[in-house]
Amino acid sequence: MQRRKVRGFTLIEVMLVVAIIGIMASIAIPLFQRYSLRARTAERSLIQGKIEDSLVAFVGEHDCFPGDCPGLGGSFMFAPLNPPGVPSPVRASWNPALAPWSFFDGAPQTALYFRYDAWGMMFSFPGFTIGILCTDAMSDLDGDGVFGTRTRCLTSGNAFGHSGWEHDPIFDVDTGYDPI
Repeated sequence: MQRRKVRGFTLIEVMLVVAIIGIMASIAIPLFQRYSLRARTAERSLIQGKIEDSLVAFVGEHDCFPGDCPGLGGSFMFAPLNPPGVPSPVRASWNPALAPWSFFDGAPQTALYFRYDAWGMMFSFPGFTIGILCTDAMSDLDGDGVFGTRTRCLTSGNAFGHSGWEHDPIFDVDTGYDPI
């Protein structure tokens, strides 16, 4: 009787392939997660820039902050978290009716990973006024309960009737998790 040669892989060959796939996965999965978080943080830069542009346009047009305009020359503004609620990995929708967010022309139509707030102050001295406008973006992208916050600020000398608003990196603050 003639013995038939069985074709197939040996146990060592199969184990070697499984080990190689495991090593490749251990490298690829963390990289994919990092790129995914980076893509989510791109939202932050875009929306913060739009909020800053809307604030500067509002102040330039009305000579006061949103929500503080009745007598013109308002000196303080705070716009609460929008979308409302505690930052979490779950996306939330923008609430355009939340006061005083009506100044924001670029309200996003899609759900957001970040929660945004904005604030501003004016300091007046004889013959000179200093203004600061800041936006905060808060998130918990990785769901660990630690909120990451990015604050961006614009400053202006002689604010109302100002010579222009400029980004001021001295006031920028990053706290918590930021994958970029």
